[in-house]
Amino acid sequence: LTESFYKRALRDRNFYYFYLTESGPLQIWVSTIHNTDDLNKVKEPTGIFIIGKLWDAEYISDINNMAGCEYSLVRGSSGDFNTEEYNLSMSFPLRDWNEVIVGYAVFNKSLNFVENYVLLSRVSYFLFVLLAIVLLVISFWSFHRWFDKPVKQISMSLKENDMRHIEKLKHEKNELGTFANIVDKFYSQKKELEEAKAKAEESSTLKTSLIANMSHELRTPMTGIIGFSEMLKDMLQNSEYTEVIQNILDSSRRLMRTLDSILNLSIFESGKMNRKNIKMEIIDAADETKSIFKQYADLYKDKNLECKYTNEGNVKVYVNRYLFSEIITNLIDNAIKFTKEGSVSVSVHTVMNKENKKFAVISVKDTGIGIAPEHQEIIFQEFRQVSEGYNRTFEGIGLGLSLCKKMAEFMSGKIFISSELNKGSEFSAIFPLVIENIPVSVTPKPESEVIETKKEVTTEEYISQRKGDILVVEDNQVNLDLIKVYLNEICNIDSTRDGFSAIQLASAKKYNAILMDINLGPAMDGLKTAKEIRKIEGYEHIPIIAVTGYSTEDDRKRILDEGLDYHIPKPFSKNHLIDIVRKFIYHN
Repeated sequence: LTESFYKRALRDRNFYYFYLTESGPLQIWVSTIHNTDDLNKVKEPTGIFIIGKLWDAEYISDINNMAGCEYSLVRGSSGDFNTEEYNLSMSFPLRDWNEVIVGYAVFNKSLNFVENYVLLSRVSYFLFVLLAIVLLVISFWSFHRWFDKPVKQISMSLKENDMRHIEKLKHEKNELGTFANIVDKFYSQKKELEEAKAKAEESSTLKTSLIANMSHELRTPMTGIIGFSEMLKDMLQNSEYTEVIQNILDSSRRLMRTLDSILNLSIFESGKMNRKNIKMEIIDAADETKSIFKQYADLYKDKNLECKYTNEGNVKVYVNRYLFSEIITNLIDNAIKFTKEGSVSVSVHTVMNKENKKFAVISVKDTGIGIAPEHQEIIFQEFRQVSEGYNRTFEGIGLGLSLCKKMAEFMSGKIFISSELNKGSEFSAIFPLVIENIPVSVTPKPESEVIETKKEVTTEEYISQRKGDILVVEDNQVNLDLIKVYLNEICNIDSTRDGFSAIQLASAKKYNAILMDINLGPAMDGLKTAKEIRKIEGYEHIPIIAVTGYSTEDDRKRILDEGLDYHIPKPFSKNHLIDIVRKFIYHN
């Protein structure tokens, strides 16, 4: 026991090492001795305890018996020992005093039982796979026989709408047989519903077609009636026939307003009025309103009403132009109709709600008969009026305000009324305002004016611009004559009543514009004629203006989509027709 031995014992407190002898490895285990109150061996030891154990044959035999393994000693530090398949080996390094490995104690455990287990597992796996394949084949056959084939028959019956595929299946006394009977009943009900739907759609189509054709057939002759009546009124001013002619005009306009109301109501009821096929655009509410107001001030100038118009400035709304015009037209028409004396005021301004959102407000105020509070709700109902029955005071079918309400709500707007009996009414149409960053230099200024009746266009005003050549294609002789009378002061006119002649005339001469009726007959309608004229060299950008009795928004959209440049519905006024023709011919 050298001094280095004691130093290591005092330092490590517990350690062991091996000596290799002829009889086997000798394990030396060293531990310091401490008092019982120094369990953690912190204090100086009172002595050293040394045990030596020889791994002799008897000790190895005891280990083999307890662990069921075989012991062998491998001398050296390489650690390379051969192991056999299905044999578990564990090696224990033997270190000497200097911590150098002098050998390994190797314990080997035979795993022959693993080999047997692996073989048994392989046989079991094979049998399991074979059984699974058999069961899968049986399941597939059963699935095909009892489920897949019947379901395919049902699916084929539904796909081909032929219940003969499930005729046998319906007699099966199982769930699929019950399901087949349900499918058969469903198909029968579906067939009945499809037939009913087809009849309803056919009826709706016939109704829409009837109203559209009725509109066209009424608008075409009304164009001649209103147009030539206006000409007679201008020719026979201050004569005994002036009042008679005015009665004709008033009756004609009333008929047109009634027709428009019925047509618009049918469009709403048919469900065709939806945002997918109705074009919405940003328009200047002030300009549109002022234009409509001027037209009505001119039409009813004989009532000697004071017509006031005010506009606060830039007021733009996102609406459908046709529906917006219909709303404003109805409100202004009602105001003038129910006002015998006094004034009608139209204002365009903006308001802000509690959420700081701005809205455009178009207000139409009159000094007419007014509406009692108990009647202010029913006037927005279809076919309802304040005065009803045989003794009603005013004419009309009671659709105007109900349609205004539907149109406004369709465009995210609302209609409000403020009225007092025998003092007047104020109707306000409110729409969300479009906010735009417009340069100050071009921002419209507020305006307020008294609308004066429009003067008739004179030959002297346009004589300097008498250079336009236009082609008028119109199958109705009365309307053709009216257009010639309206436009002969400002342009040279060639005319024809069918599409084939129109193509020939366009091929022979270059026109500045073409007025095209749409209903020219089955052989060559106005849309086909316009397409053929577009193919003629030089007519790619010549304006082709539709002048037609087809006046709905769907009609207008279809006509413009076919390549025409503008849509003028019948009946039209002289000033409106001249303004449009001048715009396209002289101002491009």
